[in-house]
Amino acid sequence: YSDWKFGNGFFIKGLWPIYGKIGKQINPNLQMGISEFALITSYNLNKQAPNTYIERNSIDFAYFVRYRVFGNWHIEPRIGITMSRGYDQYQNNDQLAGKISAFSIENSPRNLLNGSLASAPFVNFRLVYSLPIED
Repeated sequence: YSDWKFGNGFFIKGLWPIYGKIGKQINPNLQMGISEFALITSYNLNKQAPNTYIERNSIDFAYFVRYRVFGNWHIEPRIGITMSRGYDQYQNNDQLAGKISAFSIENSPRNLLNGSLASAPFVNFRLVYSLPIED
């Protein structure tokens, strides 16, 4: 986990390459910047579709504003784009040489058994409670 603070309120924090933020602390109650979320998991579908698996992926980039409402409660609106979001189905014997988060080591020789979802813009609002952790 990174939590780096630089001069003039700039910061980089997150569990890269899965989740991260680069931003600026404007004042004690306001942060703004960009965020990244990339998560890829796979699930065996033996009961539903024998000898297949699903690769679930979500890769989002967004602008965010985080405002302290009171105490440790914040609201965090985001506007961004989903670069990849899918539930891709493959045969169990289809393999990939390697993958680190959103980046494949080589082109995938796998045969997709279902359709992919297109990239799309998104807007969301989060209510966040930050646990007070002492250094």
